Amino acid sequence: MLRDVLSNGLLTHFATIGLVIFVAVFAGTCAWILTRSRREVSDWSRIPLTGDDEGPVDDRQA
Repeated sequence: MLRDVLSNGLLTHFATIGLVIFVAVFAGTCAWILTRSRREVSDWSRIPLTGDDEGPVDDRQA
């Protein structure tokens, strides 16, 4: 009976829906990242170099 259920393709719909959701989230994340300004991305790249008591580096104050 389990073999009949699996062979009817009921689970393929779940796999397709999961793949579509994954691709949509991935595309949305890529679009969001690509629309950020270079300054914001530069600030993100410096986050690992700042200490716990320091905030993000802001070159405009220098």
